[in-house]
Amino acid sequence: MQISILQGSADGTVVYTETQTSLTNENGLVSIEIGGEAGFAEIDWSDGPYFIKTETDPLGGTTYTITGTSQLLSVPYALHARTVEEINIITYEIGDFAHGGVVFYVEPCGTKGLVAAINDRNGGAGIDWSSFNYLTLAKRNGIYAGKENTSTILAASIANNDVDLHAAGVCACYKGVNYGDWYLPSLEELYLIHINREAINKTAVESGGSVFSGNNYWSSTEISEDRAWRLNITTGDPVSTVKLPVVQPRVRAVRAF
Repeated sequence: MQISILQGSADGTVVYTETQTSLTNENGLVSIEIGGEAGFAEIDWSDGPYFIKTETDPLGGTTYTITGTSQLLSVPYALHARTVEEINIITYEIGDFAHGGVVFYVEPCGTKGLVAAINDRNGGAGIDWSSFNYLTLAKRNGIYAGKENTSTILAASIANNDVDLHAAGVCACYKGVNYGDWYLPSLEELYLIHINREAINKTAVESGGSVFSGNNYWSSTEISEDRAWRLNITTGDPVSTVKLPVVQPRVRAVRAF
């Protein structure tokens, strides 16, 4: 039996050949292992497609009368890994400008995290959490929780006919660097911004943005029908605040990458 590896097509270039003498089992089947000859290790499996051709002489000679060719649809990872080009994995650090904003949280893998916009929304002016008091059920708090909170707030706004722009709305409408998935951060996400605010301010200014203005910023984490959490961005202290305060907190949009 002769086994060949062909490159490119079923009639392609022969890049490897070996011969074996094997006996069939009682059902007329034969099981063989290939790759033991010189040249097999040099095959560039990333430069396929590849086909395997078998030629058989039932009498045990080299007059092959039975042939068959089929494409190798998968290649063992260990073989492919030796020849595939190295993948350039980009990792991020706090303060990097990436994915539309400034990185303020990175997962241990270094490739996923959160960025903050380089400017406050609503032109830098404060804004109400909602236009009037109603319960939204945006209760989540934690990393990435602000995204679901923002969606919950927007849905509740529609249900309550709250058509005026508010904290979550100005974040969701932001299209910074052509990204359309910005949201109002949860209280914990806002606290991470507080921890890294100096790095954010530095990169934001270098990228044409502005520093955090004032102390108070809204989170998307609701407390009750008439209250939500805000954070003192300087001290990191959370404050239970009425949704329609006399002095309106500011907002800074974030997004996940």
